[in-house]
Amino acid sequence: MIKFVLAILVGAVALVIWWSQRQRRKAGIRKWYRNPAEFFAEGNRMESERAVEVPAHPTEEQIQEQVSNLLHKKTARRARFWLSRAGSPALPALCAALSQERFLRTQRETVSLGGDAFEIVVEILGEIGDPAAIDSLLPHVDSRFAETRKCVGLALGSIGHLDGLRGLKRLLDDEDAYVRSHVLIGIDRGINSHRATPALLDGLRESLMRLLEIKDTGFESKPAELLLHLDRGWALTVLLGDRVLRADNPNVVGILRSLRKTNVILPARALERLDLEFDALPDGYQKEYGKGQMLLARAAARLPDAEEKAQAAVSSQSREIRNGAADALAWLAGVENPIEFVESREREVGWEGLTQPQRNFSAVWMLEAEVNNGGFSQYFFNSWSDHWPDALTGLNAIGARRTAEILQRAVAVFGPEGPATDREARMDQLSKLIDRCEKELDDLDDQFYKETDPLYVQYMLYAAKHADQFGGLSRLT
Repeated sequence: MIKFVLAILVGAVALVIWWSQRQRRKAGIRKWYRNPAEFFAEGNRMESERAVEVPAHPTEEQIQEQVSNLLHKKTARRARFWLSRAGSPALPALCAALSQERFLRTQRETVSLGGDAFEIVVEILGEIGDPAAIDSLLPHVDSRFAETRKCVGLALGSIGHLDGLRGLKRLLDDEDAYVRSHVLIGIDRGINSHRATPALLDGLRESLMRLLEIKDTGFESKPAELLLHLDRGWALTVLLGDRVLRADNPNVVGILRSLRKTNVILPARALERLDLEFDALPDGYQKEYGKGQMLLARAAARLPDAEEKAQAAVSSQSREIRNGAADALAWLAGVENPIEFVESREREVGWEGLTQPQRNFSAVWMLEAEVNNGGFSQYFFNSWSDHWPDALTGLNAIGARRTAEILQRAVAVFGPEGPATDREARMDQLSKLIDRCEKELDDLDDQFYKETDPLYVQYMLYAAKHADQFGGLSRLT
């Protein structure tokens, strides 16, 4: 009972944080609605700062000036790009900044927009990737500030050198899941940049093993993925063993995701055992998400009953189970990742070169992502609503009639002709109507969030039905 109550409280807190963050995003975007010229001016300023030129051999005075500029809001962004491009010559000044009071006092416990000056210095050191920075980073591994520990772990992982092992192990055991997750991101960056040494990764083996049974929201699959990168054969014996691959493991969903992502097919015996174990769990997220993942795993293993079970589950009251069923049916039709497939295709042929089913799918997917993230205000502000006619066509094509009605009402806010399909023209429209239509857009957001249509299921089944348009073979009717 206590665990149940705690789970309710944690979920409520997460919901409040998510809602407040979305409301802040919406408020920020509407500021640009009212003054689109300022939005483009800010974009031009950012491009100018990113394009900053750095001398081939910067002097110590130039470097020190830029380090000092990190302390001032108006100059920090340009200085950040300048120092990152300067690279190793800037290392001594940046490392020295980590022990200077003027930078230490900028640290804070909570996240700050754009990062504080101390955090920016640490981020630059991680980007430069020079192991010479490690000795200056290690003293901050035990900082009382979670934000500092987070960015230090990110930098040490990105550098990827054995000298940072002690600090990384300490931070992978940090009490704060936010810190642990950023260490994992850093290690992943170190691997992708080819800086992470085999000796470092081997030294992290035990720490990563411990994380296999700890749930870090958003990064549950990363420990297993890193272990598979380190030693795939050995990792599979661990990940497929009964000790780790069990339904009551808090991180079992992350492990199942990592196995799927790395194309590991679960043995039939393990699938049958896990199905029974998930059935025995109390109702809740872990059971429902696990059952959804099992449907996809059965499809990947091509078990004889995979399609029958997925078809029976696709209308489940549980979102996680029906989404897993839709994934399974798409997989059985040869459609593994329709989002990536269409994005890759668009890069090759442009939006107009896509087939109508591909445009339908992509436009609906982006409508859902944008509105869920920041409401219709964000959707119409961003360039994806250039394709709102395809989103409306797509919603009707996949059978999402109620969501199509909501979008049609949002489109009607712009008048009889609807929103312009050119972004700048549409932003000009928004600047003239946002003040009188703000509440109407908010009400439409609320209706959309009620999830009156199971959009994910509908567009995944649509991709499966038109599988030949998404890299597979049509099988569903």
